[in-house]
Amino acid sequence: MLLKPSIAERAYQLAKTGEFPKVRELKAALKKEGYDQIDAHLGGSSISRPLRVICEDAYRLRQSEIVIGEQNPA
Repeated sequence: MLLKPSIAERAYQLAKTGEFPKVRELKAALKKEGYDQIDAHLGGSSISRPLRVICEDAYRLRQSEIVIGEQNPA
């Protein structure tokens, strides 16, 4: 049986995907995955600030990769 990652671990995994431009969207995804007490775990600035930066940067990078891919179709 595989153990489910902690909320913080899963939040960082999701943030790095570039699918979530904002932490609130990442929190919604965590809720859909069955996590609870999300705000209690991710509400402090010591975790929410880095998550915000990762979300924004990864999203921006993903968007630039999509645009480049559209300009250079295979």
